Amino acid sequence: MTGLPNGSPSEHTTGSVYSALERHGVSGEITDAVMALGRGLVRRATRGIRREWREFAALIDLRSGEVVGPLLSGALEEVDIALQLEAAAGREVISLHTHLQSSSFSPRDVQVFLTHPAIRVLVVLGVDAQWYLMSAQPQGGKDRALAFEIERRFEAEVHRTAGVYRALRSQGLFTKAQAWREQAHEAWARIGADLGLRYDRVKPSGRSTARR
Repeated sequence: MTGLPNGSPSEHTTGSVYSALERHGVSGEITDAVMALGRGLVRRATRGIRREWREFAALIDLRSGEVVGPLLSGALEEVDIALQLEAAAGREVISLHTHLQSSSFSPRDVQVFLTHPAIRVLVVLGVDAQWYLMSAQPQGGKDRALAFEIERRFEAEVHRTAGVYRALRSQGLFTKAQAWREQAHEAWARIGADLGLRYDRVKPSGRSTARR
């Protein structure tokens, strides 16, 4: 495991969801469509919290801005996007889904991204208005073989920082949910570039933390 060559996971900033999307190869006019779709998914997820906890997912065409396939909903911590992926055959798409705990990608999210060529950009939307974005580095492309490594690498990084986040919780600096959001973000920030993946987090204030 290599460390960050330039410092901490929060060192690089871009400034907004718009600029973060551009870093991941999304053009200006498509960015507007992605923003509108993402906000709509968060509204659905937020309304649903009052009745039942479920994730929502959608695909959008990277070139045309057209929504691809059906909008789907799932359970508390998962949503099956198989129908969307069928509709995405032969396209390049951006995949968006909500996380009710407002945390970063799960290893399963990244495995789906790596094993489906149609998905060019992966976006997770927190109900607290945080955005997380992932794409392949331009020079490397997506390596399907990495899908089998992702969970092991992620769990190893989480294990490495477990003591730090336990201490922060015991000091009252983080709740359990807050600690997990930061721990998962730190894990992807540290291993993403090492695996040829570009990763960003944009906070509600508009500030984006990134790793190239």
